[in-house]
Amino acid sequence: MITSLVAGEMTTCRVSQSTLSIPYHSQLIRFQNAPQPLSAINMYLKRVYDEACTRGYCFTASKIDFTATAERIPVTHGQVQYERTHLDEKLAQRDPKRSLLLPLEPEVHPLFTVVAGDREAWEKVS
Repeated sequence: MITSLVAGEMTTCRVSQSTLSIPYHSQLIRFQNAPQPLSAINMYLKRVYDEACTRGYCFTASKIDFTATAERIPVTHGQVQYERTHLDEKLAQRDPKRSLLLPLEPEVHPLFTVVAGDREAWEKVS
């Protein structure tokens, strides 16, 4: 199983070659801070698209550049754990059986590389 970080938010993004037109969401800061934000978003969305197809979900791929490449983006272990806990809480409400299947240490999207650290400062804790 691949845990996709911010998958729900990313599927609604509008991406163009001339500008990064992204609805504000604190987790998107990681893409804005990447050396090539547009390429990073496209690489992220390629994998989200693959996962959506595997699960039988509809996903419009017409705005994704499938040829994009980008440097890996560091994500802290604390942030991964925070997002895993957040996902677990959502699934406990929506799909309790699936919640029980979540691994304690999720596999992150291949664009990300996990580094030591706490939850990101930009994360909005609810």
